[in-house]
Amino acid sequence: MSSLGVLLVGVVAVCAPAVLPVLLVLGRQWVALPLVPVVGAVLIGLSTVATVALVVPLLVTWLCLAALANVLALGWWRRGGRPVERIPLDGWTLATAVVGALLATAWASNRALSWDVHSFWYSRGRWFLEGPRYVVEQLGSPYTSPYAGSPHAKYPPVPSATPALMWDLTGGVDYFSAKLLMAGITASTLVLLSIAVARLIGSPRWLGGGAALVVPSATLYFATSSSALGHMDLPYAAAGEAALIFGLLLPRRRAELVVSIALCLLCSLVKNEGFVIAVLLALLVSLRHSQRDLRRFALLAVPWLAVLGSWRLVVLRIGAGAPTPSGRTQADELVALRPLPSPDLLTLVKLVGTHLWWLTLPLAVGLVALFLLAHRDPRSAPLLRSLAAAVGYHAVIVVPLLGATGLLVMGGPGLEWDELVLRTERYMTFTRLALTVCLLLLAASAIRAVRRPGTDTSQPRASGRLSGSAAAAARHPSRASGASVAD
Repeated sequence: MSSLGVLLVGVVAVCAPAVLPVLLVLGRQWVALPLVPVVGAVLIGLSTVATVALVVPLLVTWLCLAALANVLALGWWRRGGRPVERIPLDGWTLATAVVGALLATAWASNRALSWDVHSFWYSRGRWFLEGPRYVVEQLGSPYTSPYAGSPHAKYPPVPSATPALMWDLTGGVDYFSAKLLMAGITASTLVLLSIAVARLIGSPRWLGGGAALVVPSATLYFATSSSALGHMDLPYAAAGEAALIFGLLLPRRRAELVVSIALCLLCSLVKNEGFVIAVLLALLVSLRHSQRDLRRFALLAVPWLAVLGSWRLVVLRIGAGAPTPSGRTQADELVALRPLPSPDLLTLVKLVGTHLWWLTLPLAVGLVALFLLAHRDPRSAPLLRSLAAAVGYHAVIVVPLLGATGLLVMGGPGLEWDELVLRTERYMTFTRLALTVCLLLLAASAIRAVRRPGTDTSQPRASGRLSGSAAAAARHPSRASGASVAD
C-alpha cells in the first residue's frame, strides 16, 4: 500500500471514533471539526494505557474504548443531554486559522526524520506490532533506551501508539505516513490555538485575524527546525497554550471547558513537558470553573488528574521491575560522547535569559506603560487587571515548567555553551509562545485603552452571564474582549 493509502487509513482510525461524541457534545459548530482529531488522538493514547496495563493488543483496546466512548455519548444524548453553548467564530477567523495552521505544517512534505523520531518514537511504535507482552518487556528494559534510566516507560504514548495503530490496520510500516498523520493532528491543534488567540484578542478585528494567521508559524519558529524532522515540541506547546486560553482566559462556560479538557489531555499524552503543563492546568481550570466550591472542584479535578496520571501509574510497576543492566548500555555510550559536566544554576539562569529576554523585555515595558496609563485614566484599569491576570496565569504554568526543564538539563550530560543554547532552544517553545500571546494581548489592550469608551462594539461577550448591550460592553471593556480572567 502506498504512503497515501496508509495515511488515509490512519486518518480514519484517528477521526472515526471521535466524530459522534464530539458532535453530540459540541453540536454543529465549526470548532468541532478541528477538535475531532484531538479527541481521536487522546482515545488512542488512553488505549495504550489499557494495552500496557492489561497486556492486551492495542487494536483490541482501541476498538473497545472507541465503542465505549460512542455508547456513553449516545446514552447521554438519549437521556436528555444537549450540546453545550456555541463558541463564537466568524468566517474570517476560521479562514485565517486554517491557513496559518497549513503554513506551519507544510514541513510534513519533507521525508527527513531526526534520529530521535526514527530510532526512538517510531521504533517504539513497531513494538506494538510484536504484541502487548513484547511492548511491556521493551518498556522495562534498560538496554533499549539511549538515555539514563527508563524513559521509554515514562515518555507519553501518542507519538508512538498513533503510528502503531495505523501500521497494525494496514499491515505495513511506513514512517513517512506516520509523520504526515502526526502533522495532521498538529494542524488541528494549531487551528484551535489560532481560534483561541483570536477570541482572546477580540478587537481590533484586524489584530485578531492577523494573530490567528501568524501564531502557528511563530510556534513553529519557537519549536525550531526540529519540528520539520518530526519532533513533538510543536503540538504539545500548541495544545497546552490553547488549553490554557480556553480554560482560563475565555468565558467560563461548558463549551470552553470541554475544549480545554481535550487539549489538556493531548498535551500530557504527547510530551513529558506537556504533562507538567497539563497537571497545573487541570488544577487551575477546575478551581476556576468550580467557583471555589470544594465539592465541585473535586468532582472535576480528581477524574481529570486521574486520566492525566494514568500512563505514569501504569508504567510505574514496569520501571520498578526493570533489572539493573550488567553491561554497557546506550546511555553509557551517550555519556562517553558528552563527558562535559552539567551546567550549574547560574548557567541555567543565563541560559533562560538568553532564550527569553527579547520577549520578556518588551512585555515588561508594555505592562509598565499600561500601568502608568491606567494610573492617569482610571477607565483603563479594567484592561490592566485583565492583562495582569492573563500574565499571572501564564506565570503559574511557566515557572514550574522552567524549573522542571532546568532539573532535566542539570541532570543530563553537559555541553559547551554554544551547543547548550542550540540544544535547549526547543525546550522553551511553550514559554516563548506564552510570552507571544501575552504580547498580543498587551497590544490589543493598548489599542483599546486609547480609544474613546463606547466606540468599540465589535468585541464578543466575555461571559454567558453578561448581556449583549453596547452599554455593558462600554462599562466593562476588558470583559468585552473575551478575556474574562478575573473570575
